[in-house]
Amino acid sequence: LLLSLTAAALLVQGASGAACEFQQDNFHLQYGVRDGMVHFRLILTGVTARHTMWNAIGFGQSMYAGLDLIVFRIINGRVEVSDEYVKGFTSPWKDASQDIVVNSANYLDNMVVISFRRPQFTRDRAFDAQLSGCQSWKFATGMNPMSPRGDIFHHRTTPTGRMICIEQCRI
Repeated sequence: LLLSLTAAALLVQGASGAACEFQQDNFHLQYGVRDGMVHFRLILTGVTARHTMWNAIGFGQSMYAGLDLIVFRIINGRVEVSDEYVKGFTSPWKDASQDIVVNSANYLDNMVVISFRRPQFTRDRAFDAQLSGCQSWKFATGMNPMSPRGDIFHHRTTPTGRMICIEQCRI
């Protein structure tokens, strides 16, 4: 397990800088920016192919004001990553423009490792946050419930907010 986590860290960090990270519960996220792309590696521990759950990263102040989301769904062994938006206390909807590129999603010893990227600046100005400067990110961690079809239910705990200055995370 330690070797797998070390290898994952090296893949994100690269040779020229330092990736940033957030860790809480079973959720360990490493991220950094390079050449206009934000690269992410998410490690979810304690997850088997039989789990049905979701996690998310939100960009913005609050659900009330509107959040750009990257949602991770684990549905009976299938991993899905999508670009979504939520405004108010309702279910999110998928953006018409899916700006997430998944490099890999693998199960390793009761953990899921997802490597993906998205542009710092997208053309979807209505529903995507432009990831530059310092801004509020929200992390919905834990094993949040959802339906077998992938409909998200309310998160079990309040997402953790952090002020992220992405330019400090150059890789």
